[in-house]
Amino acid sequence: MLSQLTSGLDLTGVSLMLILSFFLSYSIDLIMHRHGFGIFGNMIIMNAQFVVAFYYSKKFLSGTFTLNQHLLLALGVSFATILILAFFKTRVTKA
Repeated sequence: MLSQLTSGLDLTGVSLMLILSFFLSYSIDLIMHRHGFGIFGNMIIMNAQFVVAFYYSKKFLSGTFTLNQHLLLALGVSFATILILAFFKTRVTKA
């Protein structure tokens, strides 16, 4: 997917996503404390899931959604992934 980024605007979008995800991951880390994965762990999980969800959303739901809906779906999947992984982490560490 990264090989398809050809224009400067695409690369600017990726860099903006990385910068904003750092601030968002820092906020999530302040809220979750020891139940989270750290700032960079949250950032890696959120970015990876955002890109994967956006790719599959564009691939399989291209005719039904607008670009804004694809972005919201990808953001929702990345938050759901953080939620599910944090739930499993708390269950494992309590045992």
